[in-house]
Amino acid sequence: MVIPRERGLVRLYIQLADIRPAKGERFDRSKGSPTAIFEAARKILQPYEIAYETCEWWTAYQVGQRIANGFGVHNRVFLAGDAVHTHSPKAGQGMNVSIHDTYNLLWKIGSVVNQSVNRSILSTYESERRMVAQQLIDFDRQFSRMFSGRPARDIADEAGISMDEFKETFAAGNNFTSGASVEYAESILVSGQRSCTSGSLHVGRRFRSVQVVCQCDATPIQLGEMLRSNGSWRLIVFAGDISREANMLRLQVLSLRLENSDSAMSKPVLEPILVHSAPRRSVELFDAARAFYCGSTKTGYDYYRVFADEKSYHHGHGRAYEAYGVDREEGLMVLVRPDMYVSWLGKLEDTRGVEQFLDRILM
Repeated sequence: MVIPRERGLVRLYIQLADIRPAKGERFDRSKGSPTAIFEAARKILQPYEIAYETCEWWTAYQVGQRIANGFGVHNRVFLAGDAVHTHSPKAGQGMNVSIHDTYNLLWKIGSVVNQSVNRSILSTYESERRMVAQQLIDFDRQFSRMFSGRPARDIADEAGISMDEFKETFAAGNNFTSGASVEYAESILVSGQRSCTSGSLHVGRRFRSVQVVCQCDATPIQLGEMLRSNGSWRLIVFAGDISREANMLRLQVLSLRLENSDSAMSKPVLEPILVHSAPRRSVELFDAARAFYCGSTKTGYDYYRVFADEKSYHHGHGRAYEAYGVDREEGLMVLVRPDMYVSWLGKLEDTRGVEQFLDRILM
C-alpha cells in the first residue's frame, strides 16, 4: 500500500513474508531493519524501480488480532481503542473505531457527571463497543488475508485475490469504520422495537443527515448540523403537512405533552425539533407548536428548531421525508441519543411510549 503524505513524503506498508515468525512466536525485530523492509518493497515493485534519500520514520509491526477480556472495572475505570482491540495497521480502522469508542464512552460519563441520566447507562459502553470490536477483528482478518495475498492472474486463478473483491471489501470497510453501518443491540439506551424501521431510519443505527430548509429564514441546512455534540437528546418530530388542520391539531397535542412538567419529555436535556412537509410560506413559525420555538419576547426565541422539507433557493431539494422513508400524512417521532444514534421510533400519538423509554434513563 502506497500513501502520499504531507511535505512530499510517501508512506509504504510492506509485508515481510520472508521473515514471518512461527505460529505463536514473537517477531524478531532485529530482522526488521530499514534495509530489509526496503528490499521487500523493491522486489514487490519489480520491474519498476524505487529509491529514497531520507527515511523519516520506520517501524516493524507484528499483526495481533486480539480483544481484551473486559472494557472496564466497576464502571469506574475504562479502556478504549488499542488498549482493548488490536489488529493490522491498515484502512484507518484503529483511529476511527477508537474515536468512536471514546465518543461513546465520554458522552455517557459526561451525562452521569452532569446528573442528567442514570448511572446504569455506563454498562452499555462495553456491551455496545465490544460487539463493534469483534466485528472489527472479523473484518481485519478478511482484509489482512486479501492484503497479504497475491493478486489473481486471471479469472480462473482461484488462489489469487480478485481486485474487484478487494475493492468491495475496502468499500465495506469504509462504511464500517465510519460507524455508518454499526447497529447497537437492544439495551437501556436502545429500544427493542426492531420491527419499527422507516427508510434509512433504524433503531440502534446512526441518524443520517439530510438537507432541510429553516422555517424562519429559508436557509438550507443539514439536519445533522443541528445535533451539536453537547450532551442533549433530541426528539425529531416529522409532523407531515401542518398546513392541514388535522396534522396541526396532532402537533399541538404533542406540544402540550412536551411542555408538561410531569412528563419526561419536558426535561431540559431533551430538545424537540420539528420537520414538517408543508410549503414553508403556507405556515408561520408561531403557528407551529409552542414547544418548538422556546424562549420569550424578553430573552428571544430559538428560531432553529423548526424546518421545512422543501426546495431551497440555491441548493436544491433535500427530500428529507423521502430519504428517511417517513409518510407525509402519518409522520414519525425519532428519539436520537447525544451521539446521533437512534434510540426509539414511534408515531406522533405514542407519547406514552417515548415517556416510558425516557423514564428509565433520565434523572
